[in-house]
Amino acid sequence: MKKSKFLIATCFTILVACSNDTPTITKKDVPNQPTEEKTVLIESDGDEEKKDKEQAEMLLEFNLQNEQVILNLNHISILKSYLESSQNKSAEIAKMKLDKIDVSYNNTMYLLQFSCVNNECSYILLDQTEDGRSKLIADLSHLEQVISSPDGNKLLFLFSREDQTINAKVNRITVIDLKDWDTLSLVEDVPITNYEWPIQSVEWLNNNDISVSIPDLNVNDNLKEWVTTDKQTKEKVVHFE
Repeated sequence: MKKSKFLIATCFTILVACSNDTPTITKKDVPNQPTEEKTVLIESDGDEEKKDKEQAEMLLEFNLQNEQVILNLNHISILKSYLESSQNKSAEIAKMKLDKIDVSYNNTMYLLQFSCVNNECSYILLDQTEDGRSKLIADLSHLEQVISSPDGNKLLFLFSREDQTINAKVNRITVIDLKDWDTLSLVEDVPITNYEWPIQSVEWLNNNDISVSIPDLNVNDNLKEWVTTDKQTKEKVVHFE
């Protein structure tokens, strides 16, 4: 099992420019770059022919450890729409976080956290290759863990939410095939992909199978009773395809 390592973003800027040539993700190595905890909002109308907000570029600049990453939000429509509808862009940007994900498949994977409420956020997976692919992989969730498959071609994300009806966290596992950019489906009917049960632990067994520790219950058993008792668990092997 290979766990991904994160480099945390601590400084970012929003820019509005007037060129449509900027790729979705641009990164530049900046060795020994100091990180500054500040956020700067810069907006510009641009020239007369490109004042239309559909034409003007909106860029987010993140300063990570030893590198600078710029996102062109014209190519990430869900994030652009979110900021354009926000009454306080600066406050929303200040809550964003960009993490680099180190996987053997490539070194250009990033995870953007935004729209956070009570420690539950939305997450977009970003890939600089293939014309800057992006995928919304979770809403109103808390990221618990990211684990790369042994061959580095898949990423497993473990998310959680607070379930007030049982006064405990429930979890969701999402597996992304980085080559095909698809969200993989379960072969078995196990309640681990829609915040139904708590997941105590998870690990890769090989490139297609994982082992999860889940409540020792049947699907229709009372989960609330399990939470208030000794929480017996069982190991389940799950295959993704």
